[in-house]
Amino acid sequence: MNANTPKSGLSLVLSEFWEAMFPKVDAYAVPVIVERIQEWVGEQPFLTQIVCNYVIQHLSRGMDKASVVGISESEASAIVDRVIQSNIIDDWKRSTAAKHLEEISKILLDYDRRDSLLILYIQILQRKTVPANNSPEQDVLLRSGLIRLEDGQLRVANALYPKIFDLAWVEQQLPGITRPVAIVNRARHRGLFTSGWRMDDKSASAFGLYWKLALAACGLVWMGAAISSYFRTPNSPALANSEAETINNAEVRNSVRVSANNANNLNNNASISDRDLFDSGIENARNSRWVATMRAFCSISTGSTYFAPAQKQLEQWMSLYPEEVQIARDTVVQEKSSACAIATDVLTSPTP
Repeated sequence: MNANTPKSGLSLVLSEFWEAMFPKVDAYAVPVIVERIQEWVGEQPFLTQIVCNYVIQHLSRGMDKASVVGISESEASAIVDRVIQSNIIDDWKRSTAAKHLEEISKILLDYDRRDSLLILYIQILQRKTVPANNSPEQDVLLRSGLIRLEDGQLRVANALYPKIFDLAWVEQQLPGITRPVAIVNRARHRGLFTSGWRMDDKSASAFGLYWKLALAACGLVWMGAAISSYFRTPNSPALANSEAETINNAEVRNSVRVSANNANNLNNNASISDRDLFDSGIENARNSRWVATMRAFCSISTGSTYFAPAQKQLEQWMSLYPEEVQIARDTVVQEKSSACAIATDVLTSPTP
């Protein structure tokens, strides 16, 4: 058989393989090898022919009939496993299966809503099956051949595809989409209330800044009081006449008022920006700190340019880790005693 000119029918491919194998191995080993090949590639004729060719080449190079007579079923299966691992999985782009696999990759990556498509694919990888709903993303996956439909459920078409299109491959296409990889549980969130809440580094930094601003404001008030006291001193030249006193006191009050306004503006400008909140939420999510992530995202103002990107990121995490994100959201809402604007359209549970 020639892998470069694949036969169209699976039965014809397997028939030719049986004929080629009988002179090389014991008769009982052939069906074991065929079954193992189909476990790897399913009913995909092109891949079946490629693997069959690789097996024949392997047996022709390294084994004669005497060496495979009497081998166990597990040994016969292991031959197929080794062939697929060394000839396809280890460096699939150099294999004769490269064109077939690149076509699948192109269909997926050319889709205009690639992030949604890859999130759905991740769900199928992790959950093994996902109910079919005829969504555009499901149609693309089915058209690519990467996914098959069985009893109303979507599943990966064979055992080879997840070895090529694994989570590492998805991560290369959309960096950060597969993170966080660690799953948090309810016990961890309950621990927030039993062991006490700890201030993280970002919160501690903000707290220190607010404290310094408060001290600066106090200093301004003290300075204003000292100046005012000076102008009230009987020997002060400023009391030369009542009109001068009125003017000077007005200037002092205005100076103090301007200083206080400047302090307030400084305080507002020094508060945590929406960009810092967004970055903090991303970093905490990568380390599975979902509650800290939701604290940051829920603090992003609705008019911010970071609101929509944060909401989009939250949608992706919700599709991958629905329980953990929901728990974090409920926890933060309870802490704030208010709704979380960024999660309103993403999470559907009622607000406490």
